[in-house]
Amino acid sequence: MSKLYVCLLFVASAFLIGCQTRYITPSGRADLSAISSSTMRESFAARPAAGFPAGIAAVRVQTSGYRNYFTDREGGVYGEGRYSVVLVK
Repeated sequence: MSKLYVCLLFVASAFLIGCQTRYITPSGRADLSAISSSTMRESFAARPAAGFPAGIAAVRVQTSGYRNYFTDREGGVYGEGRYSVVLVK
């Protein structure tokens, strides 16, 4: 019975301590014009040319020789050097 009591006491104290922590948000917005060039600001202002829904391509870079069950069957891993690129739809 004492092990159960100690375990419940530990869980309850961890829960109560977790509720006591506070997160303070950063103040205000960052002034991006002060830290970026004009070309960067133009890039931030750019809007997508395609309407939604649009196709999105994603590439994942893994360590050399990366394999998993899906890529063993379907392929999609390219690269023989230090890194592999995984192109899976």
